[in-house]
Amino acid sequence: MYPWQDFAIQPDFSDKIALRTTQGDVLTWIELTTKINQTVAFLQKKGVNAESVVAFVGKNSEKILFLYLATIQLGAKVLGINPAFPQEKIAKLCEFYQIDFLFL
Repeated sequence: MYPWQDFAIQPDFSDKIALRTTQGDVLTWIELTTKINQTVAFLQKKGVNAESVVAFVGKNSEKILFLYLATIQLGAKVLGINPAFPQEKIAKLCEFYQIDFLFL
């Protein structure tokens, strides 16, 4: 069980604020876990599984956070790539780390 799942089922924490978005919205532990589970389903539809190697390119955002945590929950390997890197460097990193899925 992952920490967000554990907090979501604990009565003392489930309705407490887990995340405040850049827009000022708040998510409880239950809501955060639901978002992560929805992202897990999205990744699974794309073919991501525990044997996959996934890379993300993007600035810090809720979307990247959910993708990152969902990838961890699936048991896949994850690599965050700096969005300031040139395309050539991103391509080389993906080749070197044998990336199966790249999310921009």
